[in-house]
Amino acid sequence: MNYTDYECKIVKHHGVKLVNWPLCGLVCNPSKVGGRNEVENLWEALDKGTCHWVILSDNHHKHGCSSTVSATPGVNQCM
Repeated sequence: MNYTDYECKIVKHHGVKLVNWPLCGLVCNPSKVGGRNEVENLWEALDKGTCHWVILSDNHHKHGCSSTVSATPGVNQCM
């Protein structure tokens, strides 16, 4: 999966999006999420369905690529 340009390569191109990403920051390669605790948190969220894929309507995924992912619903912003 292409994590480098997630918004354009996954969201726009395929019309799907991960919601309720459980970790701080943007959707990224699981090998880059941090340590064991972060990987376990991600696995648990995916396994329980709290973090999951949704299919976007045509209106949502055909508006072009956005360089700002911070407005993505379900993306945690850490302080």
